[in-house]
Amino acid sequence: MAFFSVEQILSYKDQFQEPPYPGFSLAQIARARQPHKLIRSETAYVPRRAKNADEAVAKQVQAALNKLSAENYVEILSGLQNEQFLEEAPVEKFVELVFL
Repeated sequence: MAFFSVEQILSYKDQFQEPPYPGFSLAQIARARQPHKLIRSETAYVPRRAKNADEAVAKQVQAALNKLSAENYVEILSGLQNEQFLEEAPVEKFVELVFL
């Protein structure tokens, strides 16, 4: 990519008195350069809601593990120690997510 100094840019100023072609418009060029609206693909990511309680717990466990770091370990661990996560299914899902 070429870089021009202010002096170089100003030196070109007087060379172009006429438009490059009839009907030339900078506004038209600027509109043509506008970003186009995105088109959703068939395989676009769509977040989905949990279908049952087990999936909801699994999503909460996964979300907690995604946020886990050395600084917030105690907070995340205390959040996972409530009664909802101490049942058998959430513990199994937690073990599956961590160790498998």
